[in-house]
Amino acid sequence: MKTTLSDAHRLALLAAHEAVGDRRFDEASRLSREVLNENSHEPDALNDLGPVALAGRQYPEALAMFKRFASLDDSDVLLFMPLGVVYAMSGFPQKAIEPIQRA
Repeated sequence: MKTTLSDAHRLALLAAHEAVGDRRFDEASRLSREVLNENSHEPDALNDLGPVALAGRQYPEALAMFKRFASLDDSDVLLFMPLGVVYAMSGFPQKAIEPIQRA
C-alpha cells in the first residue's frame, strides 16, 4: 500500500528508521507516531514501531503493530515474517507457524 505523506513526514520516517537501527527507540517511536497522526496506515511507521515495542518487551503492542502492518497488503508475504517472530517471542509458538509459513 502506497501512502501520500508530506516532505516533512517522509524525512521523519527516514529519521525514525535510522533511529531504530541505532537503537534510539524513544526517538523512533516519537517520529513514527508523528507520521501515524497524519496517516494511520503508513506501513513504514507501523513497521518501525514493531521493533520499538519488542525492544521494550511490550509484546501486545508489538503484536498489534505487526498485525496492522501485515494486514495492509496480504499479498506481500514478507510482511508476515515479523508477525510470526513476535508471536514466538510472546510465548505463542503455535500462532507463529502460519505467518512464518506464509513468508
